[in-house]
This record gives sequence, C-alpha cells and structure tokens, in this order.
Amino acid sequence: MAELEHELGIQSTYYFRFPYTFKPDIIGKINDWGHEIGYHYEVLSKAKGDYEKAIKVFVWAPGLKDCLRDQCISPCGEWCGR
Repeated sequence: MAELEHELGIQSTYYFRFPYTFKPDIIGKINDWGHEIGYHYEVLSKAKGDYEKAIKVFVWAPGLKDCLRDQCISPCGEWCGR
C-alpha cells in the first residue's frame, strides 16, 4: 500500500507497535518513500504505572531512533490522568 501511495504521490501516516509490527527495514523503506511514521506504545500501561520501568521498556526497542523521524505517541494507555 505504501509503495502504491508513493507512486501516486500520496503521503500517508503509518503506525507501528513494538514488537508486533516493528520491522526496521520495512519502516525505513516506508519512511524513504516520504510517508510519516508513528510509533504507538503503551509502555506506562504495560509497566502498571511504574515510570522508571516504562522508560526502560521504551528505550529498549532496537533500531527505534534510526528509523523514526516523527513520533505520534500515546504513552499512558490506561494510566493517563492517574
């Protein structure tokens, strides 16, 4: 889909989650085609509100900084506002 959109001059936003859809080679290619990349994560929720653990989980994603130009984030999950 991303390649077809690129060929048609359409820019889109693609979101990825670690580890489920996080494939740096694919993300890099989509980014090279001019699409916006977003990284969805719910690390604070997965860490049950433990901020220090959440930060460790977030920065652990291998290759994250290398293939993301922008971040569209929902860091809190169910823990927002608590």
